Amino acid sequence: MSASREPPVAPLSAWLRLMLAEIARKQEELERARAEQMQRSSEPHHAVRDAPSARR
Repeated sequence: MSASREPPVAPLSAWLRLMLAEIARKQEELERARAEQMQRSSEPHHAVRDAPSARR
């Protein structure tokens, strides 16, 4: 047995569980928004607008 034992961990309160779930949800939304923005910025939508035939 080791001399340094960790104290028992108390269960998380309902409020703390709710806050952790909210933080996780917001992080997922942020990651999803970043992925969508990256996809939009890599799409060739601006190529049609900048095409010579579109400029008149």
